[in-house]
Amino acid sequence: MNTGTNAGTKTYPTILHVISGLNVGGAEMMLLKLLRSSPEIRHAVLSLSEGGELLPEIEALGIPVHQVPMPGGLPRPGLCRTYRQLVQSTDPDVVAAWMYRANALASMLTPPEVPVVWHVRQSLDHNSSQRLLFRFTRRVNRFIARHTARGPALVVYNSRSSRDQHRRFGLDASPDRVIPNGFDTDQFRPDREIRAAVRREWGFGEEETVFGIVGRHHPIKNHIGFVRAAGRAQGANLTAGRSLRFVMAGRGLDKDNAPLNREIESCGL
Repeated sequence: MNTGTNAGTKTYPTILHVISGLNVGGAEMMLLKLLRSSPEIRHAVLSLSEGGELLPEIEALGIPVHQVPMPGGLPRPGLCRTYRQLVQSTDPDVVAAWMYRANALASMLTPPEVPVVWHVRQSLDHNSSQRLLFRFTRRVNRFIARHTARGPALVVYNSRSSRDQHRRFGLDASPDRVIPNGFDTDQFRPDREIRAAVRREWGFGEEETVFGIVGRHHPIKNHIGFVRAAGRAQGANLTAGRSLRFVMAGRGLDKDNAPLNREIESCGL
């Protein structure tokens, strides 16, 4: 067990984080926030994909990042040996796995004496719209948790609804905790100058009320619901004569998104 110390008074754990990839996403950004906010802990990261926008940011923190790609989400020859060698060299006190694929891999390959913590950051709304491999891996998580000795020491959810849905799904064989998403209020705070600059860039006047939604295009984000609510608000003139503007930002929200554009047109927006 390899731990760090601070002024010789407190011992901190070594954590190996296992995650599917390091592109921008909710779980990936939360991992980056955790790494930034806990410099006293000795971290290492294993990515199951190559590259990613967050890779240089993590490396800039002085945290080693190891990449063991799983093309198509499937293991390749040598993965087991490479993973076990990494665990041996890192000597973690805890393996923190992020999302279903990493959860399964970490539980099955981590030595039994090292506890594995699962992070589940996904609700089960619109389950049928998820990729088949994604749904299969979730079932593998349930099987590991309920029917093997390699289940997690703890399951961490980022919302109560996700926890409750997964309990009903059958992922209830391990202790769990809910830790909601955290945000740095020193960084994310009202800024009048930035607000004014962005509104000028987008052509919005001070007399206009702006509503926004940020997130990739996926049924679980409910952009259709946002558009329909926007149509009702526009029709009801809810802001006493002020003009309304609506902004959607995220992957897949563009002029090539035919279903979304049809909904926008049908709502008179």
